[in-house]
Amino acid sequence: MLIPEASTDGIVSLELQDEIYILSMLEYENRWNLDFTEAIYLALEYVKNNNDGHVLITRSMSKKFFSNGLDITWLMNAKSNNENEKLNRLTEILMPCFAKVIELPIPTIALINGHCFGAGFMFALAHDFRIQNKDKGFLCANEIQIGMTIPLPELSLFKHAMSPPAFFKTVLDAHRWNAKEAYQNHIVHGIYSKEDIMRKGIEFAKKRIELGKNRQVFHEMKKNTKGYIADEIYQWVNENLKTNNLRNINLKPKL
Repeated sequence: MLIPEASTDGIVSLELQDEIYILSMLEYENRWNLDFTEAIYLALEYVKNNNDGHVLITRSMSKKFFSNGLDITWLMNAKSNNENEKLNRLTEILMPCFAKVIELPIPTIALINGHCFGAGFMFALAHDFRIQNKDKGFLCANEIQIGMTIPLPELSLFKHAMSPPAFFKTVLDAHRWNAKEAYQNHIVHGIYSKEDIMRKGIEFAKKRIELGKNRQVFHEMKKNTKGYIADEIYQWVNENLKTNNLRNINLKPKL
């Protein structure tokens, strides 16, 4: 069942199926510009404030990408046109989208069907569980390749989600993790073919519905295990709104 008030035409849809929320990203690259981020933010707010679903699955309908990261073209155009209100709004809600996933009082599962880069990788890691297409797509924090430093809360999330060797390989070497490597390094929790990934994701989610029915307990456990990352995100946002972080970064062309 589609939830119209939590969906944005052509960008994001939110459905409820058998007590499972399904958040579908509908664009080809699912890049994080203001419209896309607002749509994700709206859907996550609905999931947080409504109790009909007990697990969240996030998926992409693109045949190639889960999410290809920050929309650099949009960002550069906004900077060139001095669209400071839009840049400030993106700062206000972009990383808080990741914090919202961390804080959701139900199990969350990212179905990574294709390439998952930069901000898209952080979004996937904010979920409690990740399942990856075994035949296609890489996970990569490519900020160092495009002339950006990785925000400290993002580093905290990477440290939480992977081992120290995988962490350093991710952030300093911009390593592209294929599904087999990601599974061997415990970055993802399952790998399946593109034909099976949704079915397996639903099976995985159904096994965790009972956990999500007690939102109070699940929220407290998540807060105690990784809530500090959400706190760091909100602190980072407050600090960077003062320094106009997104206005001041210098990006080099894509490699």
